[in-house]
Amino acid sequence: MSSRSENNRLRLGNHESNTAKAAVSVLVHLHPDFQESLEDLLDAWNNVQQSWRFVGLRPGREFERFLLVPGSISDGEASLRGAAVRKEVGHSDTTGIIIFTEKRLFDEDYYQLFVGGREADEDPSRVAVLSLDFLRKMYAESQGAAVLFRAIASNLLFSLGVDCGLREHQDETRACIMDFCMNMTDIEIGLRNGPRFCDTCSKGLQRRDRSDLMQLANVLHGNRFILADAAVSKSILLRGARYTGTDARFDYDVALSFAGPDRESAERLAEALQRLGVAVFYDQFDQATLWGKNLHSYLTELYHLRSKFCVVFLSASYGRKGWTRVELEAALAREFKEGCDYILPIRLDDTDIPGILPTRGYMDWRQNSVESIVELIRVRLANSALKVTGPSLRSGPAT
Repeated sequence: MSSRSENNRLRLGNHESNTAKAAVSVLVHLHPDFQESLEDLLDAWNNVQQSWRFVGLRPGREFERFLLVPGSISDGEASLRGAAVRKEVGHSDTTGIIIFTEKRLFDEDYYQLFVGGREADEDPSRVAVLSLDFLRKMYAESQGAAVLFRAIASNLLFSLGVDCGLREHQDETRACIMDFCMNMTDIEIGLRNGPRFCDTCSKGLQRRDRSDLMQLANVLHGNRFILADAAVSKSILLRGARYTGTDARFDYDVALSFAGPDRESAERLAEALQRLGVAVFYDQFDQATLWGKNLHSYLTELYHLRSKFCVVFLSASYGRKGWTRVELEAALAREFKEGCDYILPIRLDDTDIPGILPTRGYMDWRQNSVESIVELIRVRLANSALKVTGPSLRSGPAT
């Protein structure tokens, strides 16, 4: 998955309609893990040019807390939250804003590094969100190079470059800020010696009288930002390590997968788990969240990534339904990838279900009480807390 796509550009300014070159405001979320370095960078950028006025901000406490805990969020919801922050600080929808989050960002097909970056006629316009979880994962193979801060800055510059009329390089890597690559390691080539524009892009900026953008890139080559890169990269990785060692990245302890005719059984288990304080995904508990969602994408992501365990109610009805196949395929993919016992089957009858081998251990709903099954789930959750084996962020399609 690329960090930059045709539909997810971070269009922060509005230079096409700004022929007088009055300063265009760009709001930047001052992430608490690297706020000082960001403030230093924004001040330096404001001092070397007059086209953009970079303004650092901190969202309200509750909103920022939501952004800085693991989980997942759709591109649409993330953009709306960014627009809400912009409104809260008194700026109009013509002002670009970028916020950072620890959550997995997803659209209908992919996880994203950037989401949003919407055009002026979209709603909300000029909002972008950057997933530090995705950034951390995609640069995990950079052999210890401290590149995370310059990667953040490079994506900001890429966005402004698009806004100034530059085109991304899709077919080749030029060690340029405007590289658009399906492999993040190719983009890293443009970061090793500090972000820069290639000769073609530099000439294009000069023709457009946009040399001020090159000045922003040059700022990052200074010693203070090279040193800041190491410190910021360490901070970003440390937060990731804290989350890796906890269950916080899961949204649910248990996700229930069942066919419609078996709802009564599923509901009894869901209510019993909820009374015990278990975070359970049962569709009737999450109707407000599911309303308006692309359910194929959302449920695939949920059953593949967002729960510690998946309880599957096996029955003749389960084998016939289309949605249960989607859910089971996502859950089986999780088991295949991680080699873990993620699926906990409950048999309502003796129907064979493709993908569930007859040798797999199961609970029989006809022979066990709801209370006994809940107690076994409680034990599995307690044991899983001793050694978390949850999913890592993937860079490909949610399916």
